[in-house]
Amino acid sequence: MNRAGLLAAGLVAATAAALALRLPQLDRRPVHADEAVHMWKFAELRWGPGYRYDPHEYHGPTLNYLTLPVVAAAGTPSFADTQAWHYRLVPVLAGAALVPLLALLAPALGRGAAVLAGLCAAVSPALVFYSRYYIQETLLVCFTLVAIGAGWRFFRARCVGWALLAGVGAGLMHATKETCVLVAAALALAGIVVYGPWRPAARLPAGTQRSPWPGLVAGGVAAVLTSVTLFSALLTDAGGPLRSVATLATYAERAGGTPHSGPWYQYLALVAYQHPRHGAVWTEAFVLDFAALGALAAFRPRWFGGAERVAGDARFVRFLAVYAAALLALYSAIPYKTPWCMLGPLHALTLLAGCGLAALIRIVRPTWGRLALALLITGGVGHLAFQAWRAAGPLSADDRNPYVYAGTRRSVDDLVATLDRLAAVHPDGDRVRIDVVAENVWPLPWYLRRFERVGYWEPAAAPATLESPLVLTGLSAAGAAGRPSGERVVAHFGLRRDEVVVLHADRPLWEAAFGAPKVAPAGGAAP
Repeated sequence: MNRAGLLAAGLVAATAAALALRLPQLDRRPVHADEAVHMWKFAELRWGPGYRYDPHEYHGPTLNYLTLPVVAAAGTPSFADTQAWHYRLVPVLAGAALVPLLALLAPALGRGAAVLAGLCAAVSPALVFYSRYYIQETLLVCFTLVAIGAGWRFFRARCVGWALLAGVGAGLMHATKETCVLVAAALALAGIVVYGPWRPAARLPAGTQRSPWPGLVAGGVAAVLTSVTLFSALLTDAGGPLRSVATLATYAERAGGTPHSGPWYQYLALVAYQHPRHGAVWTEAFVLDFAALGALAAFRPRWFGGAERVAGDARFVRFLAVYAAALLALYSAIPYKTPWCMLGPLHALTLLAGCGLAALIRIVRPTWGRLALALLITGGVGHLAFQAWRAAGPLSADDRNPYVYAGTRRSVDDLVATLDRLAAVHPDGDRVRIDVVAENVWPLPWYLRRFERVGYWEPAAAPATLESPLVLTGLSAAGAAGRPSGERVVAHFGLRRDEVVVLHADRPLWEAAFGAPKVAPAGGAAP
């Protein structure tokens, strides 16, 4: 088998590993509040008034539009019929695509480094875990890889087709999440440091057109058209693109201080070492260590036997190293911290780790040394894969999993089962009236999507009394406003850590479904 065949076989195998870790039991983990919001936005696009970009509380539209073919293929006639896996399949495929897309960068990284980088991305616990979340972050990483890979190809060959692909990737980045500006800033800084005008010009293949401007113009046009088309709801909302630019001010203000604030080292610590109380150690030190080695090999190739032993393009690897460090620094400097924001820097580190592994393999000559290195790589990759399986499987909703952030409790399934049973004995069935009085109701709208008459109230705006047979409140929301009327059976269900939802059910309805409540109802305290 030739080198191209080995590259293809390696990337296919790594892609299979990525899918094997990401696909199973996509419905297993309870729906996160953020996921529920995006699912509701998709429902508006597919079955409601249509998509309209909101610059205050939501991100770009790519996630919603890419879900359309999945839901259409599943043949779901309504929002109530959709399942969590319909939505999560989109980021799963984007996460798995990070592996075959490395074919774009194989000449830059080196074929062996590309395969090893793909393997690191395939089994990274954080990349696997958040690839199973219906949020924008994995898509942003995927489109960033497209833009970088096609951009490198363009600057090497000056082919306008590569410029157009890079432009589409950049436009999709902007149409995915506002933090694309941080990615753009890190890329610009890395480009200036490594490819600045004071640096020697890169050698181009013989006969290559020198001027990059035709391609740059074409790529810029492609980026703008892609972003405008999506933000304008397929050219039906002229104000959408303008709001997509104005929203940067909103997110800049929000980044300065929110309930999601954290220390500057939070992202690095999340990947380097976590040891929750009563839990196991979590670490991606394998990726961090070999990423550092890859950067060292790029900046000091003579220590590794020369540039030809490092990668296909040592200068590009230096670009990657500066980009990864800059992006991590930008995210770390911002007080706003949510763990999935680490995916961008982490993916860049997996690329560097592939280069570091490849450089080490090339300089180890003795048979015993190669055997020891093979065992080291097998053990490191296997440990990452085990952590990824544990994070995505048995501990997907467990506080011992450091990637779980404001996660929904599994007891929400008990709440839904209880409501289903109560609705089954009510004359109106699924049209039974349910009122929800809480400051933060998410992800309840997802779990109550099958019920046709659900009212949501802010505690201060709720009626003084609620006559509906089923009322859901937070622990602090059942005061003077929103007080359920009549004799009620009360049951408590965990929603998130330190957050409880309280079900107030008409006693006759409860007794019809469960009998007289002689013991604590399912999921909570005695009435």
